[in-house]
Amino acid sequence: MKKITKSDLIILIVAIIAAIGAVVTVCLMNFLPDKIPMLDKDFGVNLLDSSFCYNSTELYEYLGKLNNSGLNTLLQIHSIDYLFMICVLVLEVGAVLLLSNRKFWLIFINAFAFLEFLFDLSENVMVDLIIKALPDKKPLLSSICGGMTCCKWIFTILYLVSFFVAVGYLVFKNVKQKKASEQSKE
Repeated sequence: MKKITKSDLIILIVAIIAAIGAVVTVCLMNFLPDKIPMLDKDFGVNLLDSSFCYNSTELYEYLGKLNNSGLNTLLQIHSIDYLFMICVLVLEVGAVLLLSNRKFWLIFINAFAFLEFLFDLSENVMVDLIIKALPDKKPLLSSICGGMTCCKWIFTILYLVSFFVAVGYLVFKNVKQKKASEQSKE
């Protein structure tokens, strides 16, 4: 059994705090009546960035369904979402660091977590800039936003698949080693 080091303990504590932060921010966005539920109730829309991809026309149609109060709510949701993104990044990186157990070949999975974060951050910043520019349109930014969302989801999927494949591999390897150890004792 591997001895838990002080650095492992620190990573675990930080990852737990990040997980709690992620849960709290999701609750703030989804359960406060003046956030996502208000967008659904008052405007009949959900968050556009939960879509896999969208284009410039769809973005402006979406924003056109919101009045000033709805746009301000969306900006407030994004401010919470920025904290959520940071918490998820810290949790994902921490999970890989704990999983890697000094197997540095597993740390490449963190590249997917960082790319997921960067594309999600870029998407939100661009949408925020577009909202602040209304009624003027920003064709370049609006045409890029949907691609940022698509890339965010691609890297989210790549992270999750890589992480669970690595977990499966390590569990399989551990079981195989235990069986070999038990057979050698016989």
